[in-house]
Amino acid sequence: MIGQALVLAAALGQSPRLADLLPVSTEEAVPEAAVEAVPELEPEGPRKESELAAVPALFRTPETGLGGGGAVIYIPADDGAKVSSALGGFLYTEKKQFLTALYTEQYFNSDKWVTELYFGFQHYPDSFFGVGDDTSADDEEFYTWSERRVAATMRHLFTPYFRAGLNLVHSEDDFQDLADDGQLRSGLIPGIEGGVSIGAGGSARYDTLDDGYGPTKGEVVSLTALRYAPSLGSAFDFSTTELTAKKFWALSDDDVIGAQLFSVFQAGEPPFFMLAQLGGKNLLRGYFLGRYRDRNMLVAQTEWRRRISGPFGAVLFAGAGDVARDADGFTARDLKPGGGVGLRYQLVQRQKINLRVDLGLGRGQPGPALYLYLLEAF
Repeated sequence: MIGQALVLAAALGQSPRLADLLPVSTEEAVPEAAVEAVPELEPEGPRKESELAAVPALFRTPETGLGGGGAVIYIPADDGAKVSSALGGFLYTEKKQFLTALYTEQYFNSDKWVTELYFGFQHYPDSFFGVGDDTSADDEEFYTWSERRVAATMRHLFTPYFRAGLNLVHSEDDFQDLADDGQLRSGLIPGIEGGVSIGAGGSARYDTLDDGYGPTKGEVVSLTALRYAPSLGSAFDFSTTELTAKKFWALSDDDVIGAQLFSVFQAGEPPFFMLAQLGGKNLLRGYFLGRYRDRNMLVAQTEWRRRISGPFGAVLFAGAGDVARDADGFTARDLKPGGGVGLRYQLVQRQKINLRVDLGLGRGQPGPALYLYLLEAF
């Protein structure tokens, strides 16, 4: 119960922007293969009574500053099957960014099917530097983004290692507080007029990790494709495909190497707030999220994780990536390197849930970026 509550609470802020998320579910965090491979993660038996928990949240990123909030999580009584749950919560940051959200997850048909529903509202003062891989920090302008979002997924577990399903996303976005002489005010940036975005598509995931929170071996390949079209009622006409691959190697009982490849490819004319964005707390730490944005993005990163003593650990991480308007527009000389160091404290031993503090550096960025967050970057 403690591990699930922490992960669901962390899901409120596990996204590029506070509400741009499909929360981390129990199945994502502890896949079926991991449950079978690690006996101590097996359910202890059916709960005779429903459970209700309140969990605080605390985090810090360059994009949000210090933030906090809380979540209330409801888990009904069950017969020993996979855990269904409901989460309601809020977040607020020192930059006056606000999110409130409701998330539910329901298993049925002998746990072979799972549905997830997300309802959220965010008010998010943010920075815009322009579009492309050569934007200047001097072009930073501020604006406020408001979004109302509904997202739904239905997934089927075909094997202990493979699941696939359907995705549907509906959002309404609008923008205020535009700079008088900025790019956004000019009206030349697609999407600044706001409107309704409706996308439909599918996703698939192959996952052999031995642990969903702190894996030491295995790999993950995940693919999501969405189509936003006027025929669905969307004000924007584009498609987006996201592909990620991760692999982990145990060098010893205390040392693990992880690697990730992440890509986004878009066609059509996405609104500026749905373009691929380099940086943030998970992808190429050291770069402000959205410092570079465009239709396509490639990122590769690796991390050495070492357990020091007891619940304490340390990491070294490095990576490189870039954005481009066209898929053939990437060049080696334009790659943006990043790297840094971090400390870890394991909050829940059975499920390897870590509190992390990272310092990241990026080329041409203003000093080290500090991240305080729950769960690993990848």
